[in-house]
Amino acid sequence: MVKVALPGYSNATNIVLRVFVHQACMMPYIQFTLLFGSGALEPANTLCDHFRHGGERLSSTWVRGCSASLLYWPVVNAVMYSLVKPKLFNLYIDTASMVFASIMSHIMHGDACETVVP
Repeated sequence: MVKVALPGYSNATNIVLRVFVHQACMMPYIQFTLLFGSGALEPANTLCDHFRHGGERLSSTWVRGCSASLLYWPVVNAVMYSLVKPKLFNLYIDTASMVFASIMSHIMHGDACETVVP
């Protein structure tokens, strides 16, 4: 693993730059795969229906998903780049991804859990 650091900048500045690049490159990919993919995997009769479900899920939850991502991942990545040893990056980020997938599941399906008991 190669640690990229810009000479002449402080450690804190290098961490902020890494977090920014990680967020700018990975957040759109993660959001698309979680939101569109979960919608596309819903039961449907045709391939077009799968894509339609994915598009509907993406458009209906994009803002809430991006908001959650912008609140969650920069903190996770800042901790990873500043406190976690490089040999534990995979374990740390996989655990964080599992927690984030649970958060996204709640965002996407949270309203399904709201039932009124008479």
